[in-house]
Amino acid sequence: MIDGSMKISERTKAFVSGLARGGRMSERWSQDQCDGMAALERLVPIAAADNGQAIVVAKLLLGLFNGQRFPFDLTELRRLDECVLADCLALLRMDARPVMELHNLLDGGPQFFAKLATSRRAKG
Repeated sequence: MIDGSMKISERTKAFVSGLARGGRMSERWSQDQCDGMAALERLVPIAAADNGQAIVVAKLLLGLFNGQRFPFDLTELRRLDECVLADCLALLRMDARPVMELHNLLDGGPQFFAKLATSRRAKG
């Protein structure tokens, strides 16, 4: 069973907030990071579930984690509900100019992604 209760670490939130307050990054970048981190926290439990949307979200997360090992077909996004799609797009926008690797944003992120990869390989 995959733990879907992963959260962004407080240290990561403070780091991003400090970059924004320090004027080192644009306001748009700061907003993208905040929106993307909030979206990631909503997407993790979806990816850990066992339904059609979970498969798409898990594949997207794994693709962002390691695109060569886990290629992602963008047409899969068409299978998502509007609010889940919006979160995926926010995550993509955040990851386009990341503050750190996706798996390092979450407390226990490396373990979560390892379990997600193992689970998705078993399910196809």
